[in-house]
Amino acid sequence: MSITIKDIAKKANVSITTVSLIMNNKCHNIGEDTIKRVRSIIAEHNYRPNALARGLITNKTRTIGLLVPNITNPFFAEITKGVEDGLSEHNYNVFLCNSYNDIHKEKMYINVLKERFVEGVIISSTNTVTQDYYTYLKEQGIAFVILDRHDSQLQYNGIVVDDWKGGYLATQHLLQLGHRKIGCIAESKGLCNINERLRGYQDALKAHGVLYDEKLVVSADLTIEGGCQAALGLMAEQNVTAIFATNDLTAIGVYEAAIQLGKRIPEDVSVVGFDDISFAHYLSPKLTTIRQPIYEIGRRAAANFIYVLQNNTFVQSTEVLDVELIIRNSTASPRL
Repeated sequence: MSITIKDIAKKANVSITTVSLIMNNKCHNIGEDTIKRVRSIIAEHNYRPNALARGLITNKTRTIGLLVPNITNPFFAEITKGVEDGLSEHNYNVFLCNSYNDIHKEKMYINVLKERFVEGVIISSTNTVTQDYYTYLKEQGIAFVILDRHDSQLQYNGIVVDDWKGGYLATQHLLQLGHRKIGCIAESKGLCNINERLRGYQDALKAHGVLYDEKLVVSADLTIEGGCQAALGLMAEQNVTAIFATNDLTAIGVYEAAIQLGKRIPEDVSVVGFDDISFAHYLSPKLTTIRQPIYEIGRRAAANFIYVLQNNTFVQSTEVLDVELIIRNSTASPRL
């Protein structure tokens, strides 16, 4: 059996309140001998207070839940690092939950986190956060910050990037190189951020006088395998000269498809991704992509959360971070 604060008090022949005051460095009116005796017993038995029990008393567990759809995706791994670093500066811990892109598992984790008395949750949802889901989150009675997958028509405490601009910059870059038959790999779940990137793609085509061709847009899972399958069809059946992949994992899949078809990047097909995950710099050729400030998204989310907790207020505004085009070696003018 582990030792309790009651046991410490009994061994030191003091009250439980005295032990608590000493442990919390509020011992100004306690004798030095008593302080030394209590701390010696604490050290001897390696006593650690029960954080959950203390949290139930103080109503502060100093723990935040973080829900992500897929921690194996480097994008979400980097966001997690930003959240952890931002919260640790304020002595908060992170309880990480991976929903595996399952909305039912996501809601189950929210209930689990409430049962563990977290002070709130930071959520990158499996689906676009609609009005109904936003209402559901508010009904849970805990503070929350939303990341990444957002409905652009809603205002809530969230951190997002300018997805439309990213899609526009990626497509504009390919158009300026001379490409006209540009494929786009989107996704099948209707995620609002991916739809915004697709809208940027469409608007860039229109601005440069190129007709939008829906056959050049393929929906796929936002994975390497999904990108590979989509790219095989775009290159073999539509004979595109360039592909805009709406995340970097699908762009890596385009590389695999090019190998299978015996095509060279960028000589035969140019590729632009979106995210600028760490792998993008190490591909051969290095991936041209849209950089979003992934780590900063996590840190900003942590900062927003601390503000909400410290001010006991709900922030009904969404912060939009900028993106930029990073030109590397996977794009070139099409061969005549």
